[in-house]
Amino acid sequence: SFFLPLDRVSRALQLIQEEQPVTRGGLLATFERKPYPEAIRLGLSEDEEVAFRKAFPERDGVLVIKQIVPAGPLSGVAQVGDIVLALNDQRLSDFVTLDAILDAHVGDTVALRLQRDGQVIEANVTVADLHAVSPDVLIEGCDAVFNDLSYQVARHYMIPVRGVNIASSGYCFDRAGVFRGNVITAIDEKPV
Repeated sequence: SFFLPLDRVSRALQLIQEEQPVTRGGLLATFERKPYPEAIRLGLSEDEEVAFRKAFPERDGVLVIKQIVPAGPLSGVAQVGDIVLALNDQRLSDFVTLDAILDAHVGDTVALRLQRDGQVIEANVTVADLHAVSPDVLIEGCDAVFNDLSYQVARHYMIPVRGVNIASSGYCFDRAGVFRGNVITAIDEKPV
């Protein structure tokens, strides 16, 4: 079953009542929870493990970067397997806190602290607007359907979030060998 934490529902309701957009932020990356023994193998230091256990005695693990979309906020900054220590100086070990911080800082720069092979890495990254990388319009033509490339499709193909997704190829494009799921990045060598 799916549930939304009450504080996120309250936040969304308050924004709607204030006639403000309900923002959704992200780093165009996926994270996974790893138990301490596995995080130690990835490079979580003993000091950080102790600090996490003290801060979160009810939890047994940390967030680790699982995937990074090219040309996203974490490109060139983080690597798959990096351990998330803190965001805006707030130590975190759960997805709800991560999402809450990102949602509250869309378009802003946040301070990210990671650990890789025992070394602490600090970087400032800009929080992406997930609504901006989620298409809300489509074009139909020749029985085909096109939309802007979404974050989800870019993540699947591990490509930057730019280009046109062929959601349905239709007769004309099928005959030309251009199929559903292809991404158009240029036409006549002009980027799209």
